[in-house]
Amino acid sequence: MKRISMNLNHFLDVYLSPITGIIIVISFILIPRSVLAIGLNFDYYTKVKFEYQYSDYEEFKWQPYIEYNFGKHEYTQPNPFLNSFPEHRGLTKITQGFGQNFELQLMYHYSYQGKEYYYDDTGNQGVFDTEEGFYNARGEYMVNNNLTVNGTIQYSEATAGLLDANTRKVADLRGWMGDFGFIYDFGGFFKIEQSISLFYNKVDDIDGGYVNSNAQSYNLKLRQALSHTTATQVKFNYFNSDPVAEEKGLRYGTFTWWISQWLPTESAVHFNLRYHKDNQGITSFGPGIEVSHYLNWATILTLSYRNNKMISDNPESDFYEVVRKGSFHSNAFTAMVTRTIWGDTIFVLKYRYYTTNQNISINTYMFSIEQVI
Repeated sequence: MKRISMNLNHFLDVYLSPITGIIIVISFILIPRSVLAIGLNFDYYTKVKFEYQYSDYEEFKWQPYIEYNFGKHEYTQPNPFLNSFPEHRGLTKITQGFGQNFELQLMYHYSYQGKEYYYDDTGNQGVFDTEEGFYNARGEYMVNNNLTVNGTIQYSEATAGLLDANTRKVADLRGWMGDFGFIYDFGGFFKIEQSISLFYNKVDDIDGGYVNSNAQSYNLKLRQALSHTTATQVKFNYFNSDPVAEEKGLRYGTFTWWISQWLPTESAVHFNLRYHKDNQGITSFGPGIEVSHYLNWATILTLSYRNNKMISDNPESDFYEVVRKGSFHSNAFTAMVTRTIWGDTIFVLKYRYYTTNQNISINTYMFSIEQVI
């Protein structure tokens, strides 16, 4: 409990920093004077959202064979190679509508993954915090009833890892991301969404300089209404990162298929399949199901399950160093309640249980509130 309290204090010190207040102040400055004069309407609005998530993975440890291979380290949380659940995560998002055609969104996201311990050549222990923050701005403009264009710019800061245990030098990552896309809706029956993202990152190196780590991403989503109660959707994502020094870049493709069905019981059922393959020899396949049900007009209960199997056909990859038998299986069970109060306040409570064949289990708790001002 003491460790949890210390980590939470660190998270709050960073997340509740002046930047959060600055974003909120900016959002009020952006509110058109007409809103303050005429009150809330559908053309001019401000939405503020706060979200907090906690994952208790520090209670679970690695298998003995991993503790043996890396005996000098205290592995009290999963390697990010396996999953990326942050220990503490906070999000502040401001959405401002300017008339019927333009919407601006400002978001600050911070996650704290805990402390990393290491030993230098003399056996002395050191520690550093692992964390990341995102500053995101997104604009969306409706050109006409069919076409909407959007653009995003994002700045990120993160802990990249330990450079030298003896000098206790830790590498930081700083990067920019730009994204541009559009949505074309054919009268609600068929919809196309696509976007292109460019990433420019700098990571500190041991000599005091930095290494560039750039990447590109392309996303395409197609949605087809099969009837007034049934719809299907496919999404393709391609990602490419440039080579860094002697390390080759990562390239992968992900294909996801959904089908959704509305039921007379005031419920909706969504089935999905996800296939992923990269140039490192890793392939994964994951089916899932989600059921949402209106308990009443203001309350929605959502239950979901997802299975994922990941294998590698490259015995020399890092995959075999952390995953036993070269196969990684996971199951995720989620329950979420969404409650709307007074028509303009939304509360969300979410719980997720995550388990794997690597003897790693995680409980995740999330709470969010969104308010229309």
